[in-house]
This record gives sequence, C-alpha cells and structure tokens, in this order.
Amino acid sequence: LFSLVFSNTTDSLKSIVSSSTGKIKFEKSIELADLLYGENDSLAKRYIDEAISFAVSNEEPIILMKARFVMGDIYYHNGNYRQAGDEYKNSLILAEKHNKTDYLFENCRQLGAVFYNLSDYKTATIFYYKSLELARTLNDEIKEADVLSDFGIVWDEIKDFDKALDYYNQSLTIYQKKQDLLNVAKVYNNIAISLNNKKEFDKALENFERALKIYRASNNLTNQAVILNNMASIQIDKKQYNKAIDYLNQSNKIFIKNSDTYGLALNNHNYGKAYFSRKIMF
Repeated sequence: LFSLVFSNTTDSLKSIVSSSTGKIKFEKSIELADLLYGENDSLAKRYIDEAISFAVSNEEPIILMKARFVMGDIYYHNGNYRQAGDEYKNSLILAEKHNKTDYLFENCRQLGAVFYNLSDYKTATIFYYKSLELARTLNDEIKEADVLSDFGIVWDEIKDFDKALDYYNQSLTIYQKKQDLLNVAKVYNNIAISLNNKKEFDKALENFERALKIYRASNNLTNQAVILNNMASIQIDKKQYNKAIDYLNQSNKIFIKNSDTYGLALNNHNYGKAYFSRKIMF
C-alpha cells in the first residue's frame, strides 16, 4: 500500500513539474526531490540542482533555502556529513535572514545530527540547544520531544547515562501525552540501552518489553526483531542462556521472513555467545 501511494504521489508531482513553469515548477521540484531521495538519489539531486539554478538566477531566496535543505538531506542520507553541513548552513543563513523559524529549527536540528555523526559532541549540543529554543518558540511539543531525545543520544554517546535518561524521560512524557506511540517505543528502546549500559539489566528488559508491545501492536516486524536481539544480549549477560536463545529464535523468524542478512548476522553472533557460554556453564 505504501509503495502504491508513494508511486501515485511521485507521478503526480512529476506531472506538475513537467507541465509548470517558474516558481511553482521549482517548488514542486523540491517536494519531488524530498520524496525521491533514498529511492533515487541521483534523480533527486538533479531536481535540486535545477531548483538551485533557478533560485540563484531569479533571486528567489526562499526556494534556495528549501532546495539547500533538501540537498543537505541527500548528502546526509549518503553519509557525506561535511557536505550536508555546508548545505544546512547555507539554508540556515537564508532562514535567519527571512525569519523562517520552521526552517531555522530544521537546519539547527540537522546540524546537531551532522556534528554528532562527526563525533563533535560539543558543537552538536550547541545546535540542539538552539533547536530546542526554536521548538518552544514554535510551540511545537513534538519537535521539542524530538530534540530532547536527540540530547539523550548525545549524552549516551559520551557515557553520561543519568543525563541521557533524564532527557529521554522528558521526551517520553511529551510523546505519551501526544499519544505518539512509535516515538514512545523508540524512547523506551533508548532508555533500555542506557539502563543496560548502567548494568541495570532487569529495568532495561522492562523497557524493551514496553517497546516490543508497541511494535507488536503496530505490526512493526523489523523493530520487533531488533528488540528481541537486544533482549537476548541482556539475557546472555545475566547468564540466562535458554531465555536468550528463545528470544533469538523469535528474532530469527522475522529476519528470515524479511531476508535481512545483517539482522541474521547479529543474531548469529549472539547465538554463538549463548551456546558457547551455556556449554561452559554445564
């Protein structure tokens, strides 16, 4: 169903782009590129290049701002973080000049993610603090929760797990209030990882179970399999090898069904640890 909707939307936008001229054509080109990247990055980039050329030639700063942002997303998706950062900065400058608070937020948050991926956590937090202020200016609680969760990830990475948990719980409260269940599940997963890093295994398992319950209710198979693998890792640390193997068997069924070779490799690693440790134990 999703692929059908995606196809219909892209076909509709392609039709508009091919039959339009001027601002409408290139505004729709940016929308189309935003849909296409990840599926067809080269085509998405071509649409953005054309929009940038139009915006520069015709002095259309808002179109240029939007195009630079999507170009940043294309580079970010491909792991070209420095190039992505340059595009986001260019978009941010235009957003600031023209008082586009929503794009200021998006660019600041993405720059936080860029610097996080470059392991520059200090600069990442600077941009996340700015995006948090902007989310509150926009009075958008979901955006606020998104950034609070981002902060948790940063503090997890620098191993300040208590601080990470504080940010995760702030974001969780908002997601629960808004009944944003998939983000609730994502935060439960992140909380569980922090608790596992603190060696609080039982609390970690409780939070993985909460995430798993939501993913099962939404029939999100891939995330179910990942959670089950994580739970198996904890059971191995607890020396509960039979429980670990049971979780891995459940996870494997999903990864096999989805032909997910990377997921199967993760499970095989844990299978090896579980069977080897159980053999030594007995």
